[in-house]
Amino acid sequence: MTVTTPTEFPSPQRFQSVTEADAFLALFPHRYDYLRAEHPNPGDRPDWKTESRYPLGDRPLQQGASLYGVRFGPLTRYLALDIDRHSAYHPRHDPFAIQRMLAALEVIGLVAYVAVTSSDSGGIHLYFPFEPEQKSWAIAQVVSTLLVQAGFKLTPGQLESFPNPRPYTVGTPSLYNGHRVPLQTGSYLLNEQWEPIYSDQAAFVQQWHWAERRNDLDHKTIKRVLKQTQRQQYKIVKGGGQKLLNDLHTEIELGWTRAGQTNRLLGRIAMREYIFGHIQRGGTPLTGPALVEAIVEIAVALPGYEEWCQHRHEIHQLAGYWARSIEAAPKYYPYDPSKRVVQLAPQAELEPANNIVSFNQWQALDAEQRIKDAIATLQASNNFPTGVTARADAIIGIARCSKQTLNKHKALWHPAGSIESTVLTLIEPETAPSESTLLQTLEPLPAGSVHPVHPNKLVPHPAAPSGQAERQKEVRGSGGFSKGQVSQVVFLAIEPRDSDIKFKSLSTDRSHALTTEQTVIAASGDSNQALSPSQSSRAVCSSPVTGVVTHAPVAITQAQAERQRRRERQQEKTAAQRQMWLDSGDPILVKEAQLRFKAQVERQNTAWSDS
Repeated sequence: MTVTTPTEFPSPQRFQSVTEADAFLALFPHRYDYLRAEHPNPGDRPDWKTESRYPLGDRPLQQGASLYGVRFGPLTRYLALDIDRHSAYHPRHDPFAIQRMLAALEVIGLVAYVAVTSSDSGGIHLYFPFEPEQKSWAIAQVVSTLLVQAGFKLTPGQLESFPNPRPYTVGTPSLYNGHRVPLQTGSYLLNEQWEPIYSDQAAFVQQWHWAERRNDLDHKTIKRVLKQTQRQQYKIVKGGGQKLLNDLHTEIELGWTRAGQTNRLLGRIAMREYIFGHIQRGGTPLTGPALVEAIVEIAVALPGYEEWCQHRHEIHQLAGYWARSIEAAPKYYPYDPSKRVVQLAPQAELEPANNIVSFNQWQALDAEQRIKDAIATLQASNNFPTGVTARADAIIGIARCSKQTLNKHKALWHPAGSIESTVLTLIEPETAPSESTLLQTLEPLPAGSVHPVHPNKLVPHPAAPSGQAERQKEVRGSGGFSKGQVSQVVFLAIEPRDSDIKFKSLSTDRSHALTTEQTVIAASGDSNQALSPSQSSRAVCSSPVTGVVTHAPVAITQAQAERQRRRERQQEKTAAQRQMWLDSGDPILVKEAQLRFKAQVERQNTAWSDS
């Protein structure tokens, strides 16, 4: 008696149907969720039902007791077109329609097909086999896009493609449409004149492999068409979701540009496929192994993967890590266009409602964190620029954000912090008019209107002409002399405006007259005796830095002169800072400088109108 050890028993596995060595049935390997119908009466349509409890086996197909149809799995080695008997594209109604379909599909390398009648109804099925197998959702999107662009309408009763683009569904997975298995009752091969010919499964397999060898798919064109299709599919994404999707596209499509980007790229791919992948692919959101495969599929096809990715040997493990991370993150959810974020009470913290992420909220936090990480990286490597433009460019290069996003977080990186609260008021430097210009534009005073002044202290001061002293008090003009070398001061009359006569003081030694030597000693008596308050007068002075004309006291102390110099230095500093902002090229700083200057000009105009 032979004792069977436990190791000789078959390991537990999923129960499968018995397969046969049948080349024809091997062309249709996906047997789950198959279609079944009883043979109808002549002229009637079959009553198709979906069987999801178990897969379809080879032997029921060979027996032929019922009619069967099959669907598509994740991968496919063929596509099919169904042209109804009453369709406008049937050869009976348009003998060139199928040639136009071939021309549309030729751009991706599909040029040969196997033609059969679908049933005794007279419809036509065209099978396009190819190698290697492709993603079913991708072939569905590409073929439907090309046919629609060629002017065909993909609607039941006219023209249908298999696999078809699956719509997004909530709750239960959506299935690809099913088609009849060819060469069942009423189905025959067609010749070049679209006439049925008697045939068997061997002839069908022979034509299948002949067409398969001729169909050489162009993968570059498929990718290009997929991008066009992607933009169309993602149109249902609105608002903040659309902004997030565009940002993810921007970050992902460039691929690798240097070493050290693998984990960041895989994280972005995982985020896009988990939140939006089902919008393009159809069906339910990607999770688990399906999400991992999607991440790997996209990553290995990105530019720079072979050159810069240093984790190619463990790409599946890293993709699995990021897939688990995105699924476990509480703030990330698959996008559902049928739901909206619900506004909670003001006291409550805003949380995503109905399993929809609040995109604006978490996107702002994510951008802020990326900017912080970029700043930390630059500071750690002692490469943090001091200039505004250079600093912004360096952060954008690492954080992979837009300039608009960076300006929203200016408090994190800008040298001046919050620009509105810390910048100094900018004053536009105006060049004071030259003496020659003033002398040319001002009319000379009448002869004898200015009393001559002699610097010799031993010579007595002549008296003013009759009535001139009173006029001097009215216009607040005076002359005088001081110890040492004295600058000759001349007063020029300005055309009276608003009954207020003003004077400009010009000096033959400008730098001497605009500094401490502006101090004027009393017009009479001892030279060390200052004017009394009642005798004090004012002169009109122009700053060489700002060009702002102000009324400065005639009697100026040393402290007042020092304050004047400090003000001028501060004005020079602010003017230089404003010029630096204008030269930086940063639109924010340039606009700020222009606004500050405009405000300064308005204040000057107001001061002139009031004086």
